[in-house]
Amino acid sequence: MTPIKTNLCNFTYTAPAGMTAEQCGDLHCMRNPENHTITSFWKPEPEEAAAIASGGLVMLTIHGLAHPPVFIGACTTEENAKLIRPPLLNQEELYAAMGKLINHIEACGGSPQLTTTVMLASDINQAIGNQWNPASEHAAQRVRAIIA
Repeated sequence: MTPIKTNLCNFTYTAPAGMTAEQCGDLHCMRNPENHTITSFWKPEPEEAAAIASGGLVMLTIHGLAHPPVFIGACTTEENAKLIRPPLLNQEELYAAMGKLINHIEACGGSPQLTTTVMLASDINQAIGNQWNPASEHAAQRVRAIIA
């Protein structure tokens, strides 16, 4: 995929000192302080577009062993790109998640499932703590996957 500079781009990441443009090109992006996000735009190469159209997968690779909150979406126009935002949890989903957490704690008592329970508790806490934080929105997605 090729990074694309759009009219929405208002910031550019550049290569670190000592690296050439061939090693690390500029990445034009849109910084949005209202929802604390940075968005870059990518156009698939023809063979990638064909693979996606035929049911292929989009890959996201994070270098390193920590995975930051990310969102991958598609848009047809630049204006639509400003509107893409994962949905927040509603009160019913928060209560359902808390119920699942209590059930997990009672059921696993020190087993390997405890790790999953702790992660769920963290996601619920993050989702409750600040519903307008983009990281909380991704926590909301993980909580929905567990309570589904």
